Amino acid sequence: MKFLRTWATPLTAGSFVVLAVTGLLMFFHLDRGLNHFAHEWLGWLLVIGVAGHVAANFLGFKKHISGGIGKAVIAAFILILALSFIQPEEEKRPPGWAQPVKALAFLPLKELAFVAKMSVEEVRERLEEDGLNPTSNEQSIKDLVGHNLRRQVGALNAVFPEESED
Repeated sequence: MKFLRTWATPLTAGSFVVLAVTGLLMFFHLDRGLNHFAHEWLGWLLVIGVAGHVAANFLGFKKHISGGIGKAVIAAFILILALSFIQPEEEKRPPGWAQPVKALAFLPLKELAFVAKMSVEEVRERLEEDGLNPTSNEQSIKDLVGHNLRRQVGALNAVFPEESED
């Protein structure tokens, strides 16, 4: 158990500091650079550290959660976790960028080429490289991939590659 305590407690404390700071930055929309990445991926270190800490201090942990207050706190957090999966009605609407994507995906390839400032042949070539098989300039992205918004975005990303900002 001493081996667990030598690394589990410092790992728990250190990862908690990182997650607390990055979480607060994200909450106030002040996160920059790799803050979100660090928060998301270094959370695994907290999970590992807490698991080791609980294993090293299992008898004390068991004593704390066996009482009425311990059980109530654990039950409250289980309830909060369960409630966090509920999706409010207003959030079921598509994201704000969905309508422009759908509008572009509805355009015939010849019109999409005009918007993309390239030839229709280049648009068709890029779509073919992305695994799609356009057979007509009158087809749209929607015709090629269907109503799936993610697939429409993927196809449009093939047509409109990322550009560096001027």
